[in-house]
Amino acid sequence: PMTHDLMKTLVERCGAKIDRVEVHDVRNNTFFAMIYLRQPCGEILAIDARPSDALALALRTRAVIRVAKKVIDKVRRIDLRRADARMRAPMDEEHFPEPEIECCRELLERLGDHVFGKWKM
Repeated sequence: PMTHDLMKTLVERCGAKIDRVEVHDVRNNTFFAMIYLRQPCGEILAIDARPSDALALALRTRAVIRVAKKVIDKVRRIDLRRADARMRAPMDEEHFPEPEIECCRELLERLGDHVFGKWKM
């Protein structure tokens, strides 16, 4: 099974339930989340998690998803054009000259589906 499906199965087989997921902070364009797991005894256990994993698990278990107001307020102020430019910066010609980029592009284009096994790209 896929990782998030496996996580869901493990939680359920242990008699627990995903109570909720909270995205509680964002710093330097990095989001932080917690998974709140309700144990069979009723006690809630907070588990630090990557937001992508927490959200994927919440969607699979139909758990409540909460986002802190401060996260929403911070995200409104992020200049996505600057953030996008920073994410692409390592791929500019200064770091990877055009011949290297072209070589990699050609290599990737020649790869067949068999390279990826049953996970076709």
